[in-house]
Amino acid sequence: MGPKCGMSGYLCRSFANDERAVVSAVAALADCNPFLPERVALERQALGDAFVDAPSVWHAEGEAAPLNPNAPRVRDLVERLGTELRGRLAAGASVGATPAELADYHGLVLYWLFQRYEDDWFALIEPAESGEARHTRVSCYTRFAHDVQHFLSIVPGPPVDPAHLFALGFQARRAFHHIFRQIFGGSLPAARLRASVWQSVFTRDGRRYRTALYDRMTDIPTLITGESGTGKELVARAITLSRYIPFEARTQSFAVDAAAASPSTCRP
Repeated sequence: MGPKCGMSGYLCRSFANDERAVVSAVAALADCNPFLPERVALERQALGDAFVDAPSVWHAEGEAAPLNPNAPRVRDLVERLGTELRGRLAAGASVGATPAELADYHGLVLYWLFQRYEDDWFALIEPAESGEARHTRVSCYTRFAHDVQHFLSIVPGPPVDPAHLFALGFQARRAFHHIFRQIFGGSLPAARLRASVWQSVFTRDGRRYRTALYDRMTDIPTLITGESGTGKELVARAITLSRYIPFEARTQSFAVDAAAASPSTCRP
């Protein structure tokens, strides 16, 4: 191991200041509300000069879903940086790393995992859109669990449950899809509504939600108010379809139909 450097030991010598800012920004992105301006600020912090200016209100326009031009840039950056950091940690850097550094590395890996498997998760959503959803084995889980083991088993602390992270990633993908597709509008009030719906599902604290609140939120009623014709039923449906569904590693399937919802539970 190389020479020590303050409290962070070997990691301090190898973890440059510009990397610290990037990793912290990406870790925050893993937990932020994608419909709030903080997402744009964090993407800018992570990408620096590579950031591309885009409309701050992210919304669907008819059938076309405008892509966030910075999302693939962040994903490519994270894949490279995550591999480098994983190598340093595996080489012994985790011994001298601070809890904050390890937490940010954990958040960076989560962001990368959720981005890497978003197409696989969306492939589970599509059949439900046409009424073809069914309880079935999810083949990509094996790859996901391998990636979790490879990148997170080297981090000191309690063991990570890949099945739980898989369920959380799929929940986030479903939530974004249904909120984005159910609640239209490019205005700031529409953006705030989408952000409020996301918050009603995941709360303000993403990390706390992952560890302690994920299986409790369905017990908390959500009051949806507004005049007739304002879309309250769309909000109710988006919330219902975004609920947490446990994943069974043994059977490699979700506990219930991964994307279906009972109409009786979708009432404003």
